[in-house]
Amino acid sequence: MTVPTVGAEELEERPDRLAGVALLAGVLLAILYVVVHTAWGQRLDVAALDGRTTRPLVLLATGRLLDTISVASLTLLGAAARVIAGARGRIHLAITAAVVVLGANVSTQLLKRVVLSRLELVASDPLPTPSFPSGHTTVAASLALAFVLVVPARLRGMTAVCGVAYACLIGTGVVTAGWHRPSDVISVYLAVAVWTGLATAGLMRWRGLARDRDPDAVREPRISPRLARIGAVLLALGFLGFLVVYVAIRQDRLDAVRLDGAFVAAQIVIVGTGLLVMAALLAALRGVVLDPPLALVSPASLRGTTRPMR
Repeated sequence: MTVPTVGAEELEERPDRLAGVALLAGVLLAILYVVVHTAWGQRLDVAALDGRTTRPLVLLATGRLLDTISVASLTLLGAAARVIAGARGRIHLAITAAVVVLGANVSTQLLKRVVLSRLELVASDPLPTPSFPSGHTTVAASLALAFVLVVPARLRGMTAVCGVAYACLIGTGVVTAGWHRPSDVISVYLAVAVWTGLATAGLMRWRGLARDRDPDAVREPRISPRLARIGAVLLALGFLGFLVVYVAIRQDRLDAVRLDGAFVAAQIVIVGTGLLVMAALLAALRGVVLDPPLALVSPASLRGTTRPMR
């Protein structure tokens, strides 16, 4: 299945849509930070950590997966994204990808270490130090979106699926290893969405856009609705599990609830959030040639003319 042709009016709305995705993600990030500064919010986080598996084989595999995230991997994969953009003659995409990766990683480190504090409201919290947002997950998620931006339109869907799968594996992995709370991971997907939405909207305003009716534009597969549906179902299931834990907390009956259920619910919510964020960004980019050379994009093309650009 391919995307329908994008009309001129809809094309002009794309930068606003991306900015809207960034704004919504920022608002949700702020709400999440407020939630984890309530006693019940922190107890949900703690319940998920307490219920994590301690099976040696799972922890060994998780450790090996998390070892793929390092300064070296960030540098090498970030350089690979820039090389792809450079090889295609799209230096502006290399710049945009660098803004997303550097902006997301620097900002999350500043938020965690300098800006955001954490009130310890639960004495049994196994992670007494600030960990919001997760640095490891930021590396994976920002690199995933960097590659989505630099590849041709026809490869966006496949790249997005591979990237979000890796980002979700890292996100669930840091919780399984006991390095981060679930809220630390969810906050990353929202923070990276802010940077991607703003950077891509800025790129569109700077470089201009081409519609998929351009003879040289290749229509990408319609992946975003599928990701959105799967993500929505997972979020619903995960929040249902959290609701059970929340009721148990309110009634002081947490000991009657299996904590591994809270852990599974947290992992489901993490994956669902990652899928929905990727789906929202793909939907805003769908049917648009993100990277036409400047000389080939005229103001007339944005006003709906059918004159070919090449």
